[in-house]
Amino acid sequence: MSRTIDLRRDHSVAPALHIMDSGEGLRTMNTIRDSVHELEKHELAELALHSASVSRRAAFFQSVSMIMLVSACAVGGLGAWLLLRRVNELETMITVCAWTRRVKFNGAWVSFEEYLHSRFNLQFTHGISEEASRKLKMEAIELVETNARKNRPAPPVKPV
Repeated sequence: MSRTIDLRRDHSVAPALHIMDSGEGLRTMNTIRDSVHELEKHELAELALHSASVSRRAAFFQSVSMIMLVSACAVGGLGAWLLLRRVNELETMITVCAWTRRVKFNGAWVSFEEYLHSRFNLQFTHGISEEASRKLKMEAIELVETNARKNRPAPPVKPV
C-alpha cells in the first residue's frame, strides 16, 4: 500500500493503478489472513491444552477434598462411637454397699443375686469356698474346745 501511494505521489496514476489491478495487495492480505488464522488455531489448541490441564487439576483437588471430607466424617463418627461407648460404660457402672454388699438397682438396694438376675437374667446356686470352709471348721473346733473347757456338751458338727 505504501508503494502504491509513493508511485502515485512521485509519478502518475497509471503505475499505481497497475499495481492495484495486479491483485498483489489482495494476495498479501490473504497471506496475512491465513497467517492470522493459523495463529488463532495455534492459540486455540494451546488454550484447549491449558484448559484440559486445569480441568485435570480441578478434578484432582476435588477428589482430594472429597477424601478429606470422608476422612473427617469417619474420624467424627469414630469419636462419636467412642464417646457413646464411654457413656454406656458409665451407665453400666453399679453401686455396691461397702457394708452389706447390696447393689443399688432402679433406686432400690437389692442383693447381688437379685441384681444379676434382674439385669442379665442369670440363675444362681450357692456353695462354699475352701477358705470359708476352713474358717467355719476352725470356728467349730474353737467352739467345741471352749465348751469342753466349760464342761458343756458341744453341738454336733456336720461334715462339710
